[in-house]
Amino acid sequence: MMFTRCLPQKISIVLLAVFMLVGAAAFTLLAFSVLPIIGFLVAVPLFILAVYVIRLRLNKQCEIV
Repeated sequence: MMFTRCLPQKISIVLLAVFMLVGAAAFTLLAFSVLPIIGFLVAVPLFILAVYVIRLRLNKQCEIV
């Protein structure tokens, strides 16, 4: 019962974190090729935010990890 209630929350958090990590990787590649300063200024906070979202706990019943 708990598994089905927590599944949408877990899926949404993991998808959000994956999209942020992909965005951070894209901005890192962009920083190496086109925009060095701006790319890193966006990529580093985005990566930190993605790690924070992965470690986030929504409630005690639905732990992410």
